[in-house]
Amino acid sequence: MSSTKQNCKKTWQGTAEFTATKEFDSVQVAAETNSPGDNAKIEVLDLKYTKSSIKLTKETDEQFKGASIQKTGQGT
Repeated sequence: MSSTKQNCKKTWQGTAEFTATKEFDSVQVAAETNSPGDNAKIEVLDLKYTKSSIKLTKETDEQFKGASIQKTGQGT
């Protein structure tokens, strides 16, 4: 089996279990806040990957557009 170099991108999909921690100046403000915001400390506890996919990049597609296919056969 021959191997040809092809540029590609692999994407994984899944779920993450995490904790978010943010400090507040007031208990009331903390109680009224529904999401941690952009400046919270995030700790990833677990990652579960459910699927992945591989796609050729545009560079690879363009390389193959101009390529010619050479056919070899018996009895020609």
